[in-house]
Amino acid sequence: MKLSIDTWVFCADWSLDKLIEVCRSAGYAGAEFRAEDGQKHGVELEATAAQRQEIRRKLEDGYIEASCISTSQCLHQFDEKKRKSAIDRAKRFVDLAADIDCRAIRVFGDGDRIGDTDSRQAICSTGDALHDAIRAARVVVVPSEWYENLPYAVLEAFALGRAASGLPLPGRALVRRGRLHR
Repeated sequence: MKLSIDTWVFCADWSLDKLIEVCRSAGYAGAEFRAEDGQKHGVELEATAAQRQEIRRKLEDGYIEASCISTSQCLHQFDEKKRKSAIDRAKRFVDLAADIDCRAIRVFGDGDRIGDTDSRQAICSTGDALHDAIRAARVVVVPSEWYENLPYAVLEAFALGRAASGLPLPGRALVRRGRLHR
């Protein structure tokens, strides 16, 4: 098993060089970069093409994988303008991830709090946002814990012509070694 460090936890003030050094000495194989939080690693949308190449080179030279970019984008927004903005930023993170050879981005479901809102409206709002985000992706990675016997995230990915990846755990009848299980 490869371990990955999450910069959100305790290394927000570390430069990319220090992060790589600590990962190497502590036995971590990767790093999940929290973006849009003022951290010092430099993995941000504002990074220039040259900076992105330098990040990728440093990670490769240090034998550290960029395991994920946590985008801070919340897709559950009732306001159409906010939701579109979050989706557009998430799509830009897909490009950043490709530039630094990162295979995953993380988006969040909690934006506007549900409160007294009709739950169907909340579900539709989040679903619309996820469809737009999935259309910009090459593959959808499902979480290591999920409690659906019929995983809608996987079905939605397939319906939109995207591959889905996940661990073959109980309850995941649709995820089977590179093919749709029937």
